[in-house]
Amino acid sequence: MLQWFRKQESSHAEVNGNGNDMHIALMQKMVEFLEGQISAPKRATSVLSHVSRFKELPPSFQEKELPALYLKLEQYLCDEDPMQKFTRLALRKTVQYRYEPLMELENFNLIFEEKAAQEFLLCQMLLKQFIAKSQVHFKNSDTTYFHNISEWVHTIPQSGAKEIPFEAADSQPATFDEWTPVLTRFSQLDSINFCGKMVKISRMVMQNSYRELGESYRACSKLST
Repeated sequence: MLQWFRKQESSHAEVNGNGNDMHIALMQKMVEFLEGQISAPKRATSVLSHVSRFKELPPSFQEKELPALYLKLEQYLCDEDPMQKFTRLALRKTVQYRYEPLMELENFNLIFEEKAAQEFLLCQMLLKQFIAKSQVHFKNSDTTYFHNISEWVHTIPQSGAKEIPFEAADSQPATFDEWTPVLTRFSQLDSINFCGKMVKISRMVMQNSYRELGESYRACSKLST
């Protein structure tokens, strides 16, 4: 049992090489570790099929798909596996300790945050995806205004005294619990009304961003945006 809690050491080459290479190697090792905890593989064909598909992906796509795969494995091991070796809390602590460098991945670390921080980060991630996708459609929009909105979304809550766009809040939020409703209101203001006359496209982009995020974090927390 103690081997579960052993920290996964990175090789000398991984530490001194490209950081992405280290993350790729640890992602693969973590997935192999979790796969190895399945006590009855014949009963886990669905989750193991997901693992097989993940292993065939290019590394950049593996990073994107890591949260969804982890949550699927976590759900199986904690809720469905006949032996149920882990509680969710124990499994997350084990993964955090053994594969600590993976906590540098923003999309993966989110899973291990406290609920209030997790909900805030999900909302922020949704808006980041929306802005990234919107740039294709709104090239001719006011670039300075667009840049200011983007900078605000990417730097909250550290953005401090910067004015909150569209008067989404009367005062500056102080906690994650206060920030989440602000981002929710912000996302609902004509699906970011700086898009001018292209509101239909804006809403379509928001819906697509929401759907993609939901596919990754459906088992993590209810998306409130």
